[in-house]
Amino acid sequence: MTVRSAPSSWHSLAVEASAHRLPEDLRARDPRGGIDCGWVEQMQLVLAQFSSAGQRILDPFAGFGTTLVACALTGRVAVGIERQAHRVALIHERLARYPDSRCEVLAGDAREISAADASIDLVLTNLPYFEAPAEGPWEDSYAAHLGMLDAAFARQRRSMKSGALFVAAAENLRLDVADAHGVSHPSGARGRFVPFAWDVARLLGRHLTLCEEQLLVYPRERPASVDVTATNRAHEYLLVGRRDDPAVNVNQAMALLRQLAAVGRFIVTGGFALLLVAPEALDRAPPDVDILVPESRDVLELFVRRLLTLGFAVTSWGEPVSLPLAPSLIEGRLYLRAIHGGLTLDLTFTSPPAFEALGEHAVTSGGVQVLGRSALRTQLLLASRPRDLARAQALGEAQDG
Repeated sequence: MTVRSAPSSWHSLAVEASAHRLPEDLRARDPRGGIDCGWVEQMQLVLAQFSSAGQRILDPFAGFGTTLVACALTGRVAVGIERQAHRVALIHERLARYPDSRCEVLAGDAREISAADASIDLVLTNLPYFEAPAEGPWEDSYAAHLGMLDAAFARQRRSMKSGALFVAAAENLRLDVADAHGVSHPSGARGRFVPFAWDVARLLGRHLTLCEEQLLVYPRERPASVDVTATNRAHEYLLVGRRDDPAVNVNQAMALLRQLAAVGRFIVTGGFALLLVAPEALDRAPPDVDILVPESRDVLELFVRRLLTLGFAVTSWGEPVSLPLAPSLIEGRLYLRAIHGGLTLDLTFTSPPAFEALGEHAVTSGGVQVLGRSALRTQLLLASRPRDLARAQALGEAQDG
């Protein structure tokens, strides 16, 4: 009897084959010469471990289309999302050299668009790296970069099938940053270690179940440095997360909502609202609870204070929330997230007039205000995602009957 060995936790990629690397004519058209273009071999290695021919693969940061090329070579169906228009054009030209590919390219921001809900078997991407800005505190720019990734992870999770994996390649960084006197030093003399891969793992863990890491090692030589801590930075991590969807504990959720009802007005929305007023429209139990509150710093602080008292960890796009509530944690954002004891609560905020308008369509269930059936159906239709449309249809048929 042959015992099958588990795959290695590390991989050495010795040579990037010329046959499928970014063509020189396309590389020359990139403003940075394609220096951040990954290896097709890297993506083929991951595809062989975590997917099968014919499955749907998503790269939310498609870059130069390297993941899509690897999918074309291995018989996968691929969807890539890319924000930069010139790179979208390069991807199309690169894929044109693979006439048998089954790849779709979506031009846009991974925080806002994706493939259809629950349609993706594997998400595979090289994450966009952070670079210290020429001016201003690098820490502020780094926090904004992580916030962008956190929002993208939240959006792309919806595209994954239950149980699907998300594999992100990320490298810890060594930055050239200005010293306390504002003088920037070359990396050979002074640098700063930034745990980008580990910060990414923390963010992924907010949306997915982290289940493995692997290490990619590349042959790379760099000149010696006077800084004895500097190395050739010749490795990166493959961080592996899985979409798990445990159903929310209804009794636990309702107990929390009744406590929050004593704090201020809110309206239960989303899947948990459907569970309360139209369970026949659900195809699966909701994994969390969504409530809608007015976009008011004073109102939000009341809810946050109670949640913190109850032991919840409250965050805004991955940043810890404390009191008094900083305006930067609300402005330009949509929700706060609170997690405790396996329960996840999202406080989505909207303008007071919009909140009042929705309140006219709320009903009472279990002692809390819940968005009514007709308003829920309207929201589902506006979202227009396949799962939402199916729920809207089921809700409408039940209502009509």
